[in-house]
Amino acid sequence: MPTKERSSSVVSYPCLKFVEHDQTILLLTAPAKELFRILAINKRDPDKRKGYQRALSQSRIAQIARFIDSGEIMPTALVVSLEHAHLKDRGRTVEIEDRPDAGWVIDGQHRLAGASEAQMSITFPVVAFLGLPLENQIRQFITINKEAKGVPSSL
Repeated sequence: MPTKERSSSVVSYPCLKFVEHDQTILLLTAPAKELFRILAINKRDPDKRKGYQRALSQSRIAQIARFIDSGEIMPTALVVSLEHAHLKDRGRTVEIEDRPDAGWVIDGQHRLAGASEAQMSITFPVVAFLGLPLENQIRQFITINKEAKGVPSSL
């Protein structure tokens, strides 16, 4: 579990920072239940300018919670955009406001919701953009969900 500082207004985690195409990206780990508390899931909205995520499936959430409670490992990273966060300690720590909309889940909303409902507590690896504009969040979502190619499980 990551070393974490907590006050009444922020949560902070050690992180690795890098920059790609002028966008700051962080790698960190954090408890799933805490992430669920501070990250919002931008559900799809009839107005395309307001949302891009699929609506949550309760059956998928329950399936993931059972998977976690059975002791299985879920090492796949969440991809998020942190809207209310900043770096400190020369970029080695991210400090995130402790509020329900501190950031948005770009990829992994079902894994995060399932982990929040599981009895067991797990930690997720996280790839976090700092303040990624909405149009770039949508581009990342499309790239992850449309452009990425699956590998046959028979391999």
